[in-house]
Amino acid sequence: MQVRKNLYITFLLSVLITFINCSKKNTDTVFLEFDNTVNLKSANTNIESSDLGEVVNMLICDSILIVNEMFTENIFKLFDLKTGRIVANCISKGRGPNEMLGPGIITRYKDDIFSTYPNNMQQLIYISAYDLVKGENKFRQVDKLSIPGALKTYPINDSVTISTGIFEHGRYCLHNKHSKTTVLKFDYPTDKEHKKESKIALGLAYQGLITVKPDQTRFAFAASSSGNFEIYKLLLDKDFERVVQKNYFLPKYANDNNKSVVFLKNSKEGFMSIASTGEHVYVVYSGRSREEYGTNTYNSDNILVYDWDGRPIVRFKLDRDIKNMALDEDGMKIFGYSINPVSGEPEIISYELPGY
Repeated sequence: MQVRKNLYITFLLSVLITFINCSKKNTDTVFLEFDNTVNLKSANTNIESSDLGEVVNMLICDSILIVNEMFTENIFKLFDLKTGRIVANCISKGRGPNEMLGPGIITRYKDDIFSTYPNNMQQLIYISAYDLVKGENKFRQVDKLSIPGALKTYPINDSVTISTGIFEHGRYCLHNKHSKTTVLKFDYPTDKEHKKESKIALGLAYQGLITVKPDQTRFAFAASSSGNFEIYKLLLDKDFERVVQKNYFLPKYANDNNKSVVFLKNSKEGFMSIASTGEHVYVVYSGRSREEYGTNTYNSDNILVYDWDGRPIVRFKLDRDIKNMALDEDGMKIFGYSINPVSGEPEIISYELPGY
């Protein structure tokens, strides 16, 4: 009888171990770093989102939500977060004064000023959200930058920018517009198969998004088509050094004659959106592939939070998929661009965040 009982206990333990091992195997390796997971419930907002287009990214300046759109006549829609009403629909597409050829990633610079680096214009444009609300559809400042190969450029301070793109001698370009000096550093975390590829192919395969720490001492990079997350320390406007490098997984792609890349269907997407406060970096993480998720690959129900030393703080598990996010200035609320599961229409939802 005792032998039978011992055999039964042994059997149960083996089943439990197998279940745990299978659970770990099926868990995204990115999540294994996070000991703390918090489920968040979305709330509806009063933001007038019935005429939203395809959103590139979003940003909050004080009580104004700036939405950067792709396939609409005007590039920006601004919403008053208190009333939900559209307060500006502005900046036309074109080549004329105070026009842009198309949307570029927008990033908060300081106060009510945000910046954007539109494709193919080689200009870093600064815009006042308050000017737009007052109906003054103009640029506050335009810096003509000669950074060959730059695809995305972000201001660090009044003189220094950091760029990603297709560079021959590095992955990031630190540029000082006053001294006209540039620093190109660091290479791509490739495997043996892609080690000898051209910088064009590698640059396209490892594009992503940057957020600058509010005190302008660090920046974080999160790759769009791989699990590459990095943090860099800025050194007196002249140099930068890497303090964190996490390579959760590499992209899977085919090289088209070293001129472009085609991502394979089983290649996982990385980080869809990024924002930061003085304490933390927030990233919307996909981890999905087109083979498994189809068009939902570029959505996510996970927001990961790190500190500026790269330590994982918390994983927020959302009850809805979002495509982009905007973080309020206190880091206590996130606004997400989402597709309503019933109507199929785009809308802005929100999540209240617990303090950390």
